[in-house]
Amino acid sequence: MLEHYQFGDLEAIHGGMMAQEKLGGRFNKEYEQMMERAAEVEGAVVMDIVRRENGKPGSPLHEWHARCMADWSSADKAGAVAWWNALPDGNLRDAMAGPLIEGIATTSPQDAWSAALLFDPSKRADIAPELVKAFARDRGLEGSVEWVASLGPEDAPAKSRALEELADHMHHIDYGRQAALMERFASESWAEGCPAFRRVARAWASRDAGAAAAWAETLPGGLRGQALPEVVRRWAGSESAAAGAWLESRAGSPDFPNLTAIFLEQLQSRQSPELSTWSARLEQLAR
Repeated sequence: MLEHYQFGDLEAIHGGMMAQEKLGGRFNKEYEQMMERAAEVEGAVVMDIVRRENGKPGSPLHEWHARCMADWSSADKAGAVAWWNALPDGNLRDAMAGPLIEGIATTSPQDAWSAALLFDPSKRADIAPELVKAFARDRGLEGSVEWVASLGPEDAPAKSRALEELADHMHHIDYGRQAALMERFASESWAEGCPAFRRVARAWASRDAGAAAAWAETLPGGLRGQALPEVVRRWAGSESAAAGAWLESRAGSPDFPNLTAIFLEQLQSRQSPELSTWSARLEQLAR
């Protein structure tokens, strides 16, 4: 039935299944599959059924509602956007916003962002992770970074969420290139609240802590203060002698007291026999 679904079938099939349910039959899985398949062919009919069901008191929203919205907007962007625009404010409109954009993004990330401009900045921030992944598929990593850079100051939350998502998906490229892609955003006002820089520093430190520390030291003050502790935590666990020597060379820097405390805490948590030696050496430098 689902493989041979044709336009105009839905109302008859839906009516038959509802009649069977009243007689005690339950077809939850089949019903959801039918609705998702139908959404690709006549999404307006499917989503009007969703709207009717949602209009009943106490009626919950289901995951398949979102999947149907995404399927429809992927197949018929204009129709899906028009339907969503006509919804009154409420739970259904809010819940379908993300799936609407997600579906459009599968075929045109730029059109998806244009549609997202209908939303307020906080809602755009919520869908930014999915959008930046779509841009990466469509334009490559550099292209997705260019899209993030093109967003205006009113979309700072979206930029932060998008860059955070990219940081989680850059593991296939070398850390130096990751750092270069990130650095262009380091001076922006929202950057200190974005976890992406810490994540790159932490991941890089697991491979080459010295290089990660050198990069972290080039970041502006607030970001440096977030990235360097991540490096020291990893470094203390893998190469405590090298980490301690690096710390000694930074004696007198504003970061030294905090990084020393982090380093010694890591040695203590691992019950390292080097703890007392390093504690004495570093505390001597702190005086």
